[in-house]
This record gives sequence, structure tokens and C-alpha cells, in this order.
Amino acid sequence: MAKQKLTFRKIPADALIRRYRNTQLIFLGIHLLTLLVAVGILAAAFLQKMTWTNSIFSIITIGVVNWLIHTVSRVQLSKFNAILTNDCDPVKLEQVFAPFCRNKGKLDDATLNLLRGQFYQGKWQEAQAGLEKCARPSPKSRQFFQYYNLLACCADQAGDLDKLLAIQQKIQRTMGQLKANSPQASAGHQLLAILEVMITFHMGQYTRCKEACKELYDQASFALSRINISYRLAQLEHMTGANHSAANRCEYIIDDGGTTFYATEARSLYVTCCGKEYEPDGYHPAPESLEPDEDWEEEMEDTDSDNDADTDTTDDD
Repeated sequence: MAKQKLTFRKIPADALIRRYRNTQLIFLGIHLLTLLVAVGILAAAFLQKMTWTNSIFSIITIGVVNWLIHTVSRVQLSKFNAILTNDCDPVKLEQVFAPFCRNKGKLDDATLNLLRGQFYQGKWQEAQAGLEKCARPSPKSRQFFQYYNLLACCADQAGDLDKLLAIQQKIQRTMGQLKANSPQASAGHQLLAILEVMITFHMGQYTRCKEACKELYDQASFALSRINISYRLAQLEHMTGANHSAANRCEYIIDDGGTTFYATEARSLYVTCCGKEYEPDGYHPAPESLEPDEDWEEEMEDTDSDNDADTDTTDDD
């Protein structure tokens, strides 16, 4: 039996704000309680009601417990990301996290989610401006790859190939400094795969782009990821005249895309492909995998050959 995905679709934004704040307060209270216990243990040691050996051991134990509490709190708070990743609702995401963004120069979880909400509504200029106002996280920070992921998404929307290449080089250098078993490594590899899709698309290497999309799609665990890749493929197919396949993908994106800009763009692309507005005729689920289309691949190879020829001519000049 497939595991049911977490969803907040039926919960209004104001209720989620209260739930998020209450979760923060609960874990903050637990942290303060452990601190008071540690202070009590030290006081007992000074008053010789407890040996220093036992007090030090107890404080170390409390430190470990406090670290576990911090980890659990981070996991619990991260569940609210499902507003975007599973529900594809960046409008609600921005509404929920806006009250928690206090330090404009710090890229905390709330600020990052606020900027994500703006980006996935199509307000990528605002998201990019917000990122540039924040201090860039260090490579040791868990938000390092998240920051550059969103920055790359903004550059992708702007069609800024030079910036995408610069981000790719930075991520590659950072990955070279990480240990193979580092918890950051998987996030770095995923970002490099995403950058491969963006860069090959803007370089006109459409066959490579589709192959990179297929690899990402097979690994996608969130609805938003599948929507993102499906829209990229719909763009590629429309550009090569495969309008029927592009329209089919648009139907799925419109049905599942929620309030993301992908749904809006898919409606427009559907009209371009079909010459009429999209009219729902049932639910169109995401495909389990992306099977290769031989006819489409031949068109892609011809297009790539033309692009390679243009590149060779430019190099000769």
C-alpha cells in the first residue's frame, strides 16, 4: 500500500500560521525546561548535594537530549514545506511564512519559504531580490544548496545562462570539498542534476535536456518536482512540433499544478498547441515514468545537430 502524502489543502492559511507558531513554542518550552534542569544540576553540585562526576554526566546527557529535541523540532517544522512540495500552493506558503520573517538579512527557514512562495507564483524578480539581500550561507550550512537551488531557478526564468554556469561551477567546487558520506552530498548532486536540465535547455541541447529530465523525473518524490519537469518537457515538445504530447502534459500540469505559475503557463501553452482553451474532461495523473519517444528523439537529434553546426561556425569566427 502506497504511503499517503502529507497535505494541508483543506486547512486555511491562518490556521496553519497558528499551528506553526504553536509548534515553535512547544519546542522552545522544552528547550527552556532542559536548560532549567541543567541549571538545577549545577546548583546541586555547588551545594554538594550531587557529586561533580554525576552532575557532569547528567549535563552531557541533557545536551544530547537537547540536540535530539532540536532535530525533532526541525523535522516537525519542515513538514509545513508540504504546502508547496505536495500541495503546489505557493500562495498559501507565502501567507503562512510571511509573519515569521523578521530578520531580512538572514536566510532562515521562514525567509527561504517566503521566497519560494514568491518564485513559484511567478514573482521570480522579487524572489531574486530577496535572495540577494540575504547573507549567503556557508557551504557547511544545510541551507547552502537550498539557497543556490532557488537562485538557479531565478536565473533559469531570466534566461541567464552565464549565471547558471557560474552557479554550476560553484556547486562543483563545493562538492569537491565535501566528504562522500556528507549529509550535504545528496542535496549537491540533486542540484547539479537540476542545473544540467537548465543549462542544456538554454544551450539548445534538447536531447541531453530530455535525458536529464528523465533522470530527475525517475527520482522525483514530490508533486512539485514532477510538475516542474513535466512543464520543461512540454516546452521542449512544443518547440519541436510535438504539440499533441505537449498538450497532454499541459493537462496534467493544469490539474495538479495548484497555484504555481506552471499551471498558468501550461494553460497558455495548451491554447498554443490546441488552438482552444483547456476544458477539464477528467483527472490526468502524472505518468509513472518518462518513456522515450523515438520520433521525438529523431527530431531532437536533428535540432541538436543544427545547434552544434551553429556553434562550430561561431567558434571558427
